[in-house]
Amino acid sequence: MGSYIAPELALRYPEKVNTLIQYASLCNPEMYPPAAEVMDTLSDPN
Repeated sequence: MGSYIAPELALRYPEKVNTLIQYASLCNPEMYPPAAEVMDTLSDPN
């Protein structure tokens, strides 16, 4: 829920938030499916 709360906090209290960085806050694999090479690497047991 922090990915929803943090921007709201920054908008409501800009004097309290100097910088806001959000990275991969909404990780939906259907939106950006991983490349086949990535899936092969992740599923390789060795």
